[in-house]
Amino acid sequence: MLYIAHIPKHTLLYYLWKYASYTNYAYKCKDKLIPLTIKQALIDAELNKTGAFSIYHCKTLFINISGDYLDTKTYNKHNGVKLAQKIINAIKLKELRRCSCQSIIF
Repeated sequence: MLYIAHIPKHTLLYYLWKYASYTNYAYKCKDKLIPLTIKQALIDAELNKTGAFSIYHCKTLFINISGDYLDTKTYNKHNGVKLAQKIINAIKLKELRRCSCQSIIF
């Protein structure tokens, strides 16, 4: 379980989708699929009130981002060992760098 309360849900959805594996039927024609944008992820995250995504834009996610914690077992099972943790840590680091003071002037 990873703490995801302060990560924007659409950002989390987008990056988990970006690094997920294609489903078996979509793998052969992935070059013809329309890629997901951050704007579309925002719309989808707002429309899906349950926060549960299993097969999403032809990729295997199997996640629920509705709460403060994300159970990563099923995502990692389908996409790679500790992949969700790596993605979430990278998002947190990016958000921290964006929000923190780069230099303090006295």
